[in-house]
Amino acid sequence: MKKIISLIIIISAVIAGVIVFSFFAKRAEHFDPAITGFGNRYKGFEECFFDGLMVKGPNSKLFASMRKSKAEANKIALWLGASQLHSLSNPHDEDSIALFYANERSKNRGSSLRYFQISHGNATMYELLAAYLAVRDGGIKPDILIFAVTFDDLKENGFRNSLQVRVTDELMRVGGEGIKILEKEVEGLDKIKISNPVERSERSETPQEAVEMKLVTWIEDFWKPYSFRGRLKGEIDLYFREKVAGLIFRVYKREAQLVPVDKIKWSLHALDALIKITKYDGVKLVFYRQPILIGKDFYNDRVAYDEFFKEFVGKLHANGVEYIDFEALVPPQDYGLTNSDLPDHFHFNVNGHRLLGTSMDSFIEQRGY
Repeated sequence: MKKIISLIIIISAVIAGVIVFSFFAKRAEHFDPAITGFGNRYKGFEECFFDGLMVKGPNSKLFASMRKSKAEANKIALWLGASQLHSLSNPHDEDSIALFYANERSKNRGSSLRYFQISHGNATMYELLAAYLAVRDGGIKPDILIFAVTFDDLKENGFRNSLQVRVTDELMRVGGEGIKILEKEVEGLDKIKISNPVERSERSETPQEAVEMKLVTWIEDFWKPYSFRGRLKGEIDLYFREKVAGLIFRVYKREAQLVPVDKIKWSLHALDALIKITKYDGVKLVFYRQPILIGKDFYNDRVAYDEFFKEFVGKLHANGVEYIDFEALVPPQDYGLTNSDLPDHFHFNVNGHRLLGTSMDSFIEQRGY
């Protein structure tokens, strides 16, 4: 009798485990760490359309859209920046990003100017420089180049291997040190071999391995939640990381983020190259300080932050380049929350995006576009 009771308990526990696993695995079906990294209440825009025209998307399609717009005698503004430009907190179905609202205002005032966007999360200055050079290499000359300066991203290094840029003698001559550094970044990609070690074990390429693979495939087909096990593991891991981080920062004050001086100097070479090349190309260049949450706890070291922009703005004015200070543009209540339910200093809701888009077009309108 005891054996039967024990067997019933074991079977019941297995069934309960399967039900619980199936429930949570099914919930993780659409878990995407690339999007979830923004926050639980965010939407990341990989594409954006205005009046049927692609204004953000894969380069090949975006460039075709820009050429089409040029052919229709429209002026073009290329907007470069980081994740703030393509992430939206607390989204609703009809909400969009600043790019859309800039285009909407431009159209409503009867202007032929259309805005297009290339943005990457945590983009380095060299990646954004490469974005402009790619457009240039595609035979497209924007009338205006708008560049969002994110102080915290000055510390970023590396170069996405998905970016393609051709460094010519002309660019080297015009762009100076920034182009030399960019060339080294691009060359470094060719030297990096990303590969997983070949797995070898006593059962590799044996009948046992073949049977196991077929069994796993059969289980995934028969029991769909099992195929989501990897996503469930990732979601659980992220959940606990978020809660631990939230607990720590509620107990201890978060330290202001520092940007090393050598990284700032390294990034400034890219911005300097962009200034030189756009001047050479006859493209109007506009830099702006992107909006950031201003509160009792500023994200970066405030002194270093202010010193950088004071020096940078002086450099821009000396080169006749326009600059906009949008730091305090978006009200604090429009910023979102991180995965840890802490204030997000960089990403905001549709009100913030509408304000950024319309403010940008208002500035550009005053310049005669």
